[in-house]
Amino acid sequence: MKKILLLLSLVWSLFSPPQVQAATEFTTSFFSRYRIEESGNATVSHEIKITNNLAHIYPTIYTVHVTSDQLHNITASDQAGILPVKTQYSNGTTTIDLTISRPNIGLGKTQTLTLQYTAPDLVTFLGPNLALNIPRMSRANEHQNYTREVTVPPRFANLPHHFTPDPDQTTTSDQGEIYIFQGHPNESLSLLFGDTASYRLNLSYSISNPTLSQTQTEIALPPDTPYQQIILHQIDPPPSSLRLDADGNWLATYSLGANATQEISVELFAVVSPVPLFFDPSLNSPKLIDSTNFWPTENSLIQTTAAQLQTAAHIYTYLIDYMSYDYSRVGKNNRRLGAVEALTSPTTALCTEFTDSFIALARSLEIPAREINGFAYTTNPTLKPQGTSLDILHSWPEYYDAPSSRWLSLDPTWGQTTGGIDYLHQLDFSHIAFVRHGLEDDYPLPAGAYKASPSTQSIQATPTDELPARNESFTYSVTNSGLTVYNNGNVALTPRDLTLEDNSYQLPYLPPYASHTFPLHSGLSTQVKLGIASALALLFSIGILVVKALK
Repeated sequence: MKKILLLLSLVWSLFSPPQVQAATEFTTSFFSRYRIEESGNATVSHEIKITNNLAHIYPTIYTVHVTSDQLHNITASDQAGILPVKTQYSNGTTTIDLTISRPNIGLGKTQTLTLQYTAPDLVTFLGPNLALNIPRMSRANEHQNYTREVTVPPRFANLPHHFTPDPDQTTTSDQGEIYIFQGHPNESLSLLFGDTASYRLNLSYSISNPTLSQTQTEIALPPDTPYQQIILHQIDPPPSSLRLDADGNWLATYSLGANATQEISVELFAVVSPVPLFFDPSLNSPKLIDSTNFWPTENSLIQTTAAQLQTAAHIYTYLIDYMSYDYSRVGKNNRRLGAVEALTSPTTALCTEFTDSFIALARSLEIPAREINGFAYTTNPTLKPQGTSLDILHSWPEYYDAPSSRWLSLDPTWGQTTGGIDYLHQLDFSHIAFVRHGLEDDYPLPAGAYKASPSTQSIQATPTDELPARNESFTYSVTNSGLTVYNNGNVALTPRDLTLEDNSYQLPYLPPYASHTFPLHSGLSTQVKLGIASALALLFSIGILVVKALK
């Protein structure tokens, strides 16, 4: 008699290896069905066939551990009928014991088990979008056959989608679109339906000047990136100016008097894509392979480890296999460890340790890399760690992919905590960048870090289906110093050719509240050059586009 303990890892479960699994004693095959309902519930069915490879060893107990306490309608059966189901709940985990009262005994005999339940937290709906992530199963490569079938409601069939990997077969039924994945034993499934998700962000900043003289200070607003586009709806009070740094950050400048404080409220909208979709205003600077305090590329441990990995994909896989997320440190005033200490103590990692380790290893291989610090929307802080009550932010790395000439984002933290969801080849609809750290490893500070009191909540992120009108507009003026274009719209102006005062100009990327001054052309009038017409200003409205979410 043999007692089998197999850990079945689903989309909301933590991943851990089986305690007992003798591949030479049994041959197993899995057929898993995931049927997604319009309500967001998922009906899950697993058909498990266990064939005895030895005459005297056979299964009598099958145990499933699911890190979720929201399973409903749990049933199980085999060829003889209904199986007794025993469930236990501990620390958010459901343990399901199936007792096989009439096992099939003998060499080559097969026991077929069916386990069914419904799960309300398998799927994430964000506006019109659907996100479904199913991690790889523990030691699935030992199964003789491994098939997963996913059925989604018909309304999602015609939406743009991003699948990793691609399904082997697609069919249509009355219940919806069916995607069949045959094999792929070492791969998770990531099915994203929709192009983008939209969020309303309400941010609070508190800044102060403790000196006895007037000074200028700046705050970082969430910027455009390849994965997001920002609509700056309101900022009160408005900044005196806004500049773009080499990493693409939006830095708003404020002037503060002696011993003055200023409260700033910002409302903006972020349109988020799981893949690079938007214009990237950042630069690929040669300094983005430099050694820094948290990314010491010249350290011997970093260099030795990097030499064994060679590529960004190998670094990602190494980190999710080698490091473990330390939930006991979440929400505390933790010291940032940096890459060396993170790799030395791999079981004490938070998202910053995963990120710092990736960047240091990548830069050691002369792969440009930097940190993104921001907010990740999640409804499951166990699988996808992210707090909201105290503005706990999330960080993830990005690296420059030379063949595609793009900055690509990835998230090894969530790759590890979700039990293998693929956050290497695409993100999801949930990652919102606040700042990008490249030239410096700790500046600028992200939203959430400008607080008068640590207990103050300064970030509110809400999914939304409605966006304000995109207003692309600018003014310009001509003075002795040149022709200055000022973006007074609510979105950034991407590079374009302009004709002003009968002269042609190439406008660079220009965020809201930012300006750019061109030298005067020789063709401008002498009066203008002398500043006689210095008050000229025209408003050019180059288009207002109302963006509506897909219905």
